Amino acid sequence: MVPVDKRFFNNDNFVKPKDADAYFAMQPWEEQILQDKSLDYRVLNLNTNTFNDARTSYRLKSIGGYSAVKLRRYQDLIDEHISKMNWNVLNMLNTKYIVTRQGVYPNPDAMGNAWFVNDVQFVPTPDDESAALNTLDLSKTAIADEKFREVLTCEPQPSEGDEIVLTEYQPNALTYRSTASADRVAVFSEIYYPEGWHIYVDEKEIALGRVNYILRAAIIPAGEHTITMEFVPGILKWEWLSITLAILTILISAGCLGWKLWKSISNKELLS
Repeated sequence: MVPVDKRFFNNDNFVKPKDADAYFAMQPWEEQILQDKSLDYRVLNLNTNTFNDARTSYRLKSIGGYSAVKLRRYQDLIDEHISKMNWNVLNMLNTKYIVTRQGVYPNPDAMGNAWFVNDVQFVPTPDDESAALNTLDLSKTAIADEKFREVLTCEPQPSEGDEIVLTEYQPNALTYRSTASADRVAVFSEIYYPEGWHIYVDEKEIALGRVNYILRAAIIPAGEHTITMEFVPGILKWEWLSITLAILTILISAGCLGWKLWKSISNKELLS
């Protein structure tokens, strides 16, 4: 297979480290954005092929880029909203900076990492949910599929002092601090992916729902709380089981081999 493979993947596909360093050299617009030391925010780079670009993600978190395994819902969001510059959607994705050929433009309407909404409206189909992103004020109202009604139904009692802020960020673990005078629905500017993401309020797990076609949401109880999200996919349990079985197999094989060697040596000693 090697001669055939080398027709398509050979030395010409590699570059020297110095060439790579030149490609990823710090750009003035990157340096400008990186002066913002906030824990987490996103960038929309219109100064490139936005949805086929990986360069932006080298130093910044991009809402564009390309992946062959992109979530179908996020591709829907690109096709129906982001590519059409729907500011409602850009804001809910916490797009804090827009990069163009003319320079870097801060987006003062970016909604941040999380916020409380006053109301959740429920619709029967994904198309209805997507369409609502064109008209609703997403900073105050969230739109959700009917199947999340039980998880996200909460009597709206907004108070001026209510807030929820991100305090720690890691790719697989997020920590927030919340203060609310009554139970509130919080929207998190993070992609809803139930196969591994869990949410806890003061270390007690609660239900996680989906709003705005793609974002996470949950009912946060009144008072002051620490909220954590962790990514712990169930497949890891099977991986540990596989590792354990592999170790046992090695130990048993080694034991059997050792026993045979000992038996062979013992027989030789008896014959001598």
